[in-house]
Amino acid sequence: MKSSEFEKEKRVYRIAELLLDGMTRTRDIFRYVSENEKWDVTTRTLENYLAEAKEFIRSQDYKDLDLQLKKSLQQLDNLIYKNLKIQDYREVRNCIKAKADLLGLVVEKKEVTAKVSEEIIGMIIK
Repeated sequence: MKSSEFEKEKRVYRIAELLLDGMTRTRDIFRYVSENEKWDVTTRTLENYLAEAKEFIRSQDYKDLDLQLKKSLQQLDNLIYKNLKIQDYREVRNCIKAKADLLGLVVEKKEVTAKVSEEIIGMIIK
């Protein structure tokens, strides 16, 4: 049975939500909507919904992203102030880390280990 235009838009929006929640594989989305949403759709129809959902996500205009970022930073500053007043330094540290994450200041550390042979160690020591 073919769904109405309204139902189709609802489904596309729901798939966009699933994509944004991290569900990216078509078969996982197909299984999810078949079992949880009770959609009776073919794989081809789902692929069309997926394409429209991806286009919907790409087309979103994030003009107020700068405003949202400033608002989030202000909220974190407010939380830092409140937690300093009650001397909850662990939460202050968490807020500072969240602020650094928002600003893109956090660099992921990668630890590299290597097995060094005794011969190389002997050459370095000499």
